[in-house]
Amino acid sequence: MGYHNAPTRSLREENKQLRTFLLIGLAALLVLILWVFRDLFMLALPDGFTLLPAAEITPEFQIIATVLFASLVFGITTAGAWVYLQSTKPAETTPAEVNQQLIAELAVSARQLQLLFDNSPIPYFVMDDEGNVRNPNKATLRFFAADEDDVRVANLYNRIAAVREDFSKPAIELLFEKIKRGVSIASEEVTMKTYDGRERIAQISIYSMSEDSPLLYKHLVALRDVTEERESERIKTDFLLLASHQLRTPTTAIKWHAEYLLGSKKIDLEPSVAEYLHEIHHANERMMELVGTLLTVSRIEMGVLEPQSEKIDCKELVDDLLDELNSSMEKKGQVLAVNITPNATLEVDHTMIRVAIHNLLTNAIKYTPRNGALTLNIEQGGTSTSITVTDTGYGIPQNEQSHIFSKMYRATNAKKISADGTGLGLYLTKSFVEKLGGSIAFHSTEGKGTTFTITMPNVQSV
Repeated sequence: MGYHNAPTRSLREENKQLRTFLLIGLAALLVLILWVFRDLFMLALPDGFTLLPAAEITPEFQIIATVLFASLVFGITTAGAWVYLQSTKPAETTPAEVNQQLIAELAVSARQLQLLFDNSPIPYFVMDDEGNVRNPNKATLRFFAADEDDVRVANLYNRIAAVREDFSKPAIELLFEKIKRGVSIASEEVTMKTYDGRERIAQISIYSMSEDSPLLYKHLVALRDVTEERESERIKTDFLLLASHQLRTPTTAIKWHAEYLLGSKKIDLEPSVAEYLHEIHHANERMMELVGTLLTVSRIEMGVLEPQSEKIDCKELVDDLLDELNSSMEKKGQVLAVNITPNATLEVDHTMIRVAIHNLLTNAIKYTPRNGALTLNIEQGGTSTSITVTDTGYGIPQNEQSHIFSKMYRATNAKKISADGTGLGLYLTKSFVEKLGGSIAFHSTEGKGTTFTITMPNVQSV
């Protein structure tokens, strides 16, 4: 909000004054015209009517009168213009007045900022290097279920440690070290205990002033309460886990019975019946695969899936994958070019890395047209190994690429190409790669193809 010098007159008053001066000027101008051209107007007057006796009207008088009238018109018009300009000209202010206005403006801005801080739905407060809390807003009091007296002696680190010291100690130490080193903290998840004894989960962000700041409480802390979100996710995960376990038994039974009927020599099946049994067996295999995937997702989200590292020969891993996938590529006339650094090895969980590469290859096969070209490169360097899968397929729409690793997400063009799919493949791939300490990135152009690159750190044997 700014402060400006208000004009001394309203716009309506200024216009009225200007019109008055203009009317006077026009009237004077009309009189001047009548006087200059009086001889023409005198012809139209009745006989014997004169403004002045004829004897008094001399040439000198005419000149003087004309000059006077012209000066009058010029003076009135100039005065009107000057008054109008003066009325619209802002009043001059002294340096002291400018300073007062700036101070008033800063005071209003500070008041507005304070109102925003106090009434924001996001918990805000400041703290010192030791975690002592000061100046909490109303949302902070609600989050901690506390009053102002409680918060005056509150300590952020103690609130985190109150959950479970052995569990929260690493989180506290990490926060403390980051604050000490001036490292920015954005949306890091922590669990804290409130004053009513409940545990709440929050994403914490800390914005710190420079180390040489004279302020004691120089860390601004913002919390985002995600307790309900995490509880909702936990319920969904529990449901998936329960449903997956419950589905495992009937699908396994269907698999056994179908395989028995198809493989038994004692039962003579009609060709049409055998075909139906093959369809049942195939559909059941897909169901079992989905159930296994859902169980894996549940374990990942519960944090109970831990990698078991072992030394893996990259060429043997690829040969095993190709034994499974070659038939699918042959059906579509696709060609896969494989390039592997000689003697390349990885020390990771065999199942996780196999599933990650398998998902990328199956997607490349599925979403590349017939006779397309595929490439698998495994290049091992000094500190890391890159695994790259490239296809010449349909690509991923640009506006959907940010969602491609989301759970249950499938691109719109992928849905049109194939109705089958859970949207879990890339989610699992990213989860496994990150669980193994690696990273995954991709580049895609719709209509031209996609390249996925997994980067894994090399673990040196001791």
